Parts: sequence; C-alpha cells; structure tokens
Amino acid sequence: MTCPRRSPAIALAAAALIVAVPQLQAAGPAKPAAPSGPAAAAVEHAVVKKKVAKLTPALTKQLKVLPKQAKRLEATVKSLATQMSALTGRVSSLESRFEKAVAAGGVGPQGPAGADGSAGPVGPSGPQGPVGPRGGQGDPGPPGPTGSRGLNWRNLWTPSANYAKDDAVYYNGSSYVALSNIGTSGAVPGVSGEWGIVAQKGASGAGAGTITGFQTELLDTNVNTTADQNLQVGLTCSNGGIATGGTAALVNGADGEVVGGQIGSDVSGTPRSWNVIIHPNFTKTTPVKLWVVCAQVA
Repeated sequence: MTCPRRSPAIALAAAALIVAVPQLQAAGPAKPAAPSGPAAAAVEHAVVKKKVAKLTPALTKQLKVLPKQAKRLEATVKSLATQMSALTGRVSSLESRFEKAVAAGGVGPQGPAGADGSAGPVGPSGPQGPVGPRGGQGDPGPPGPTGSRGLNWRNLWTPSANYAKDDAVYYNGSSYVALSNIGTSGAVPGVSGEWGIVAQKGASGAGAGTITGFQTELLDTNVNTTADQNLQVGLTCSNGGIATGGTAALVNGADGEVVGGQIGSDVSGTPRSWNVIIHPNFTKTTPVKLWVVCAQVA
C-alpha cells in the first residue's frame, strides 16, 4: 500500500489562499475602472486626500501594525513549508521500509517480551535529618492511692469519750487501738473486742517504788533516712519514768511506713524507752512522730 505524497507547493498555495481570502472579502465587489489621464489623477489625489483626512487615530495605529503582522505571517508560512517538507520525507521513508518488508515476506508476529533485568545496587544512605522539636509536657498522671491513716493517739481512755476507728489510747498500763467506731458506748479496752492491743503491759518488776500515774511523752523530730533501709528511732521517759508502751507514725505517709516497735531497757533492766522501726521509701530527712506512755514512780 502506497500513501499519496503531498507537494510542499500545495501547502504554500493553501497558506497563501488563507491569507488572501480575508483580503478579498474586505475588498468587496469589483468597481468600474477609473478614468485615465491628468483629470483622473487629480480626481484620485483628491479622493485619497479626503480619505486620509478622515482616518481615525485607532485606524492609523492599525495601519502601522499591518506590515509587522504581514512579516510574521510570512515567517509562519515558511515554517509550515519546512515542516511539510520534513513530513513528506518521513512518509517516503516509511513507504520504502514498508515495501521492503512486504517484498521480504511480510511482517512477522511480535516476539515475546524479554526477561526483566537484575536489580541495580542499593544507593548510599542519605544524611541524617535534624532532630525534631521537643514535644509538649504530658498530662498529669492519676493520683496514687491514699495511704493508710495510721493511729490517732488519744492518750488515756475515758469511758464517756467518743472514739473512732484507729483512735489509740492507753489503759491499765497497755495501749489499744479502736478496731471500729466505738462512740460513747463505754467499751473497756482489753475487755471489749472492739479494741485491739498495741503494746501490752509487762510483768511487774521487783524494783521499789509506787506508780503514781501515767503520762504521754511526745517526740516530734526529723531523722535522716536511706531508702529501703530500716531505721530505729527511740524516746526515753523523762524523770525516771517507766515505759509501758508507745506508738509512732511518719508525718507524710508517702515517705515510708512503721514496721514495728518495742520497749527498751536501761542497764539495770528497767524499761525506760519506746523504740520504733521505720522503713523509708526515700533518702531524705523524714519527719517522724513518736509517743511513749510513761508510768511515774514515787
């Protein structure tokens, strides 16, 4: 099969026709021939002068632009002619190749796709990016559980007093803690099951003297503590009093806990002090309160 060839002259003629048609349309129908001779020249000069006098500024500006537009149009026509010539050459080449292929027995089927090539090597790592901005502060965590209340020391037990759970008293030489809200029921410590014993009175010693009464002595101090290491703190009865019991508490429940207590004796074996063992959670100065019940001897 042979494609028809197009001559560059045809393309040039078509372009010229495109340019000429608007000019012919603008010209309008043909007019009768003007008279010749000097009279005709004078008439034509007068007509031209009259038309020129009637030209508006806008029309004058357009007349100045027309030569430039004509040059650009001419350049466009030449470019079209060059492109048409190149296209004609390509068509001729394709026709020649097609004719050779047909003469050789026709175009064969398309061959199978080749195998994929192996992957290329991994490129080098890029530079590390800058450190991102620091994030905002997180929300506060939920509050921790409330620690145990501890004992609330109420001194000597009074039958008419109102006692709540964890109130601690001493009675007949021993100290007790209320296991529930006792109120003013008059339940007797050591007799009623509503009281639990904290420190029990020991056997009477063989020393001389008569007990004239009891008093509670208080130690409110700050001690240096080390985290997770038990520490003993003691309070000795003043004026020769005999220690009959005691209790202690950490002012701040989060600082640790009280793990035990005992009565301490002097060199003669007489109980004179109350010692408490605390287990701190932090290495710091920890506020501690310690009470000891002392019997006064006459």
